[in-house]
Amino acid sequence: RTLQTLPNGEVGISIKKGDVFPLGTLLGLADTGLDEFGGMDETLRTRGLILVVHIIYDNRPKHFLGLQVTPWHTPRPFYTYRVTTRTSYDFQKTKTFDDPREDERSTRTYNGIRLVVEQSGKIAIFEIATFLVTMTTALGLMAVSNTLTDMIMLYVLQHKDRYKKHKFHQTKDFNPEEEEDPQTPAKPETKEEAAERFIEAIEGQDVEGLLHCFPHTLELLGKKDS
Repeated sequence: RTLQTLPNGEVGISIKKGDVFPLGTLLGLADTGLDEFGGMDETLRTRGLILVVHIIYDNRPKHFLGLQVTPWHTPRPFYTYRVTTRTSYDFQKTKTFDDPREDERSTRTYNGIRLVVEQSGKIAIFEIATFLVTMTTALGLMAVSNTLTDMIMLYVLQHKDRYKKHKFHQTKDFNPEEEEDPQTPAKPETKEEAAERFIEAIEGQDVEGLLHCFPHTLELLGKKDS
């Protein structure tokens, strides 16, 4: 269907108070015409019709919505027109021009087009209250998931002893009390025990422990397995 245009060739113009469309353009967008019957015995020009202009607002970007809607920036809204017809028998208005006290009265019936404007849409804006609720909920869920993961890892899984050893690392006492006598650790008896102490001393940056276990580690590694 060919749309009616303005003298400048456009289907509409935008002014300060809003957009302006010719009536023929709205009829074309609704895919109808005044000389059509619309399933009735009379044409729409004779009995009138109802045009519904839907204005749909939106400012949501297609991708990365959370990165583009911030406290400092809100995307500009845009709107879309959608014109449809609404089913009705007729749209008319009757006026009386004579004095009701007279025996005869003149009436005039107007059949025309009724315009109904409906607005809807979704506008995305940043709200600090919603942000705080979402952030605190996410932090709470992260804390719960971390606790559940630790409990399953340390008390349920097959290698829980190994996980516990790697999760908690014991370092040397960086502030020992003066009256306490330093205790010399016992000599390791196996290569595995010597290797574990050697690794613990390196990870804990314990120089004294490393110097103590290093000779025993070399001694046990030099022995042949019986």
